[in-house]
Amino acid sequence: MKKYLILAFSVFMLISCDHFNDPHFFLTPKERAKESSASILKSFQYSRFSDEHIRHLKTAISYDHKNEKAFFELANTSLLKGELHNWKTYIDKAVELNPEAYKIHRGNQYLTYLNDAEQAIVDFYSADLLDSLQVMHSPFIRPNLMRGIAHYRLKEYEKAISFFDDYIKEMKDGSIIDPCAYLYQSKAYFYLGKKSEALTIIDEALDKNKNYVNFLTFKAKLLHDKGNEKAALYIHDALDQLADGVFLKEKHQILDSNISRKDLTTLANKYQKK
Repeated sequence: MKKYLILAFSVFMLISCDHFNDPHFFLTPKERAKESSASILKSFQYSRFSDEHIRHLKTAISYDHKNEKAFFELANTSLLKGELHNWKTYIDKAVELNPEAYKIHRGNQYLTYLNDAEQAIVDFYSADLLDSLQVMHSPFIRPNLMRGIAHYRLKEYEKAISFFDDYIKEMKDGSIIDPCAYLYQSKAYFYLGKKSEALTIIDEALDKNKNYVNFLTFKAKLLHDKGNEKAALYIHDALDQLADGVFLKEKHQILDSNISRKDLTTLANKYQKK
């Protein structure tokens, strides 16, 4: 009997310890989930760089240790603040809890913020092993687009072109095509020495987005390389569009630097002399 009393007391003490360590111990699972969601909503009232934002997200996790959205938001905040160790901890936990929702996002963050195309590709390809019906796609984060950009970064241009082709085909259902796909695909052909194909792609891009400075500038380069006098005209068009703010910011820390008015003016003078 004494042995059973000791065992019962031990169990009681363990339960008591859990209670003291968990301030929400007596809430039902439904109540905990509700409070956890409410804490996330409260976090959005504050800047991502504020202590209050982080505090509410951590409170959300204290209510629900499996709230993947709270871990994902903490990962985003850590990434923006440059706290890469915390980012890795939080984003890996979010992916562990819901890979369909966050694996592609993690790959995008590897590519966009950490300049790590190789690790990004691992996530983009492994997402294919998940239940495709449950994989959540952002309108601007499509697997084929991201794979294309990652391979472009690694100078694997033929693979990049193939994935850009797949991406553009799947978007012909009326969805808006990311203009970067055309720009990088054209440049990939150029780096492979296929300048005619590069020009075909950039012309297709200009048919859809005739005012983008980046498209106009790259077409000018392609024409200049062929000795075509119209190169200077496209640079002047680019200068006009840059003044109107029609500029395609190249995403994912791609190798190309941003275009400035000084750069375009230099090119205009160079092409005019030609």
